[in-house]
Amino acid sequence: PRLDLALPGLLTGTDAGGRPLAQKVVTVNISRRGALLEGIHGRLKPGDQIFLDRAQNREPFRVAWAGAPDTPKAGQIGVAAVDPNTRFWSELLENVMHSRPDQALPQAHEGGSDGPFAG
Repeated sequence: PRLDLALPGLLTGTDAGGRPLAQKVVTVNISRRGALLEGIHGRLKPGDQIFLDRAQNREPFRVAWAGAPDTPKAGQIGVAAVDPNTRFWSELLENVMHSRPDQALPQAHEGGSDGPFAG
């Protein structure tokens, strides 16, 4: 399931044109192995590897989906952790589920139309 949660982070990597990226982004939602991010400047495409930094954690992610230019999804990407056993979001997800178990589940998405990225 995906949890709607806006969290700041730092995205670093190289865009499709070979230009270095270092930009602040915000999550739209997160799951155990991935996230939907917004605020992306630069061209990223599925398969590109980027790094996310959050709360003194840094981990590689692979772009699984990118919003098309000139659409409402422009500036968004879906990312999946390179490590299938990632714990990048786990502590946060566990804290939210324990602090408000009756509220966290209704906000979770099963599937969804945010793009075909791992979740």
